[in-house]
Amino acid sequence: MNIMPSISKITKSIFGPVFEVHETFNSKDLLMLVQGVLVGRGKSINSIATYSLSKVSHTTLTRFLNGHDEFFKDMKKAFERYVMSVNEDAYILDDTQIERRSTKLPFVYKNFDHANGRYVNSQSLLTIGTLVNGELIPLEMKFVEKGKNKNEEVIQWLKQAEINKGSLVIFDSWYTHSEIIETCKMVLGLEAIGMVKSNLKLKIGDSEKSVGQYQRQVEFTKEVEILSKEVKIHEEIGYFKSIRIPLKVVVCEMNSKRITLVCTNLKMSAEGVVRNYMSRWKIEVFFKSAKQRFNLGDCTLRSSKGQEHWMIIVSVAYLVFKVIMRLLAIRSEEGMKELIHLAISYMISMTKESKEAYLMLNYGLFSGFVDVGLIP
Repeated sequence: MNIMPSISKITKSIFGPVFEVHETFNSKDLLMLVQGVLVGRGKSINSIATYSLSKVSHTTLTRFLNGHDEFFKDMKKAFERYVMSVNEDAYILDDTQIERRSTKLPFVYKNFDHANGRYVNSQSLLTIGTLVNGELIPLEMKFVEKGKNKNEEVIQWLKQAEINKGSLVIFDSWYTHSEIIETCKMVLGLEAIGMVKSNLKLKIGDSEKSVGQYQRQVEFTKEVEILSKEVKIHEEIGYFKSIRIPLKVVVCEMNSKRITLVCTNLKMSAEGVVRNYMSRWKIEVFFKSAKQRFNLGDCTLRSSKGQEHWMIIVSVAYLVFKVIMRLLAIRSEEGMKELIHLAISYMISMTKESKEAYLMLNYGLFSGFVDVGLIP
């Protein structure tokens, strides 16, 4: 058995029905790739294939990623069903740029890097995540093709996804406009929270001014502590010229910086609006973690399918990682990564000494996993 039993058991407990429908080698190849990402062997398909616990041809894994559409579609559907069955009915959307050197890779074109103020060759990755046990899990990671509109991609996903009515969608100022807000509230029955740009026209009562003017002149009516931060708050009901529904408008100040938030749920408290919007930062944390620790952006396959399927591998690996973290009550990703590396290193050393010891370890791995029932 080549796969860490804990990874295999968790993955099969979630995706078992998919594995039963498709050929056994599909699940085996997927588990090898997931293990490669988890132990930091995902820099290339070849490095995963030559890893001593895998022992499979890199050609096999490459062909697997470049094909098997039905298997990956079923995996993606099963992934969404599982995550949405345990989520907190809150969805966060954003996009990130994955800088690439090669222009021969799919979905690579010139994008403006706002962080560095320059154009770079990159892949634009639209991500929609949801909160599970306070952690953001990616539901959709979709490359935006050149010339395609990110807003249209978001709306298409929202319409196709089986989201419960009344669920909350959170986004930054890029997506806070009439098309997405009205689709959420008027078409799909969802609530939305977003930050608004300072140049939008806001009407409150008989007064109309830009958001920038409004938030500079506002007088705060309360000061509260939200997630260990002191926040000044002012709230009103207002209208925007381009949006056909009234919105709760909340100006808040943290660390001497003011921002203006809007919410479609007029009954939600101002503190609730701010607290929910602050959870949006979790998607930025996910992007950083996925790039640094889970090989997001490291796939060099030149097929569109291969690139898209790699996103599913990353999503599954990230979910398994977070499940193990929670079961073992480990607080940091660094600590969890170190634990996996230690387990793998121990398995390798035992394999060299005794096949019997290796088999025992492979089904025992280490006491922590046995105690929480991840392995028999």
